[in-house]
Amino acid sequence: MGRLGYASNTQSLIQDWTPDRWWAQAATGFNLPTDRLVEVRFTFRAECDSDTTSCYARVRDSHQGDKILTDENDECLIPRIYYQRQTISWILELEAGWHNIIVDIKPNTNGPAFWWRGLRQVDVWDRGVIR
Repeated sequence: MGRLGYASNTQSLIQDWTPDRWWAQAATGFNLPTDRLVEVRFTFRAECDSDTTSCYARVRDSHQGDKILTDENDECLIPRIYYQRQTISWILELEAGWHNIIVDIKPNTNGPAFWWRGLRQVDVWDRGVIR
């Protein structure tokens, strides 16, 4: 089936630093005719002014009652003053029907704040029928 969904967010801005809060970064919707294995890829560019920091990433499905699809423990390193494109991906099993996949992040507020630098995108790719 190929690429099922794509969305991008190209704003450059400082990430809100509210503790223990998840923030939506990019979302895309699609319909699956059968139960499928899919790959969700989140690509981003971010940097920190003073020191290396990090954030946590997760995937949720708002069309399935905001169901969290990952374990919320995927930590993404954000380097100091270095605009490096990074990608994190997840392989997920999704049931047939409509889906609205959202990638959220939660900043690691034990470290310094960071800036998004014009690239946050989500791609969803079909990886075959679940057997």
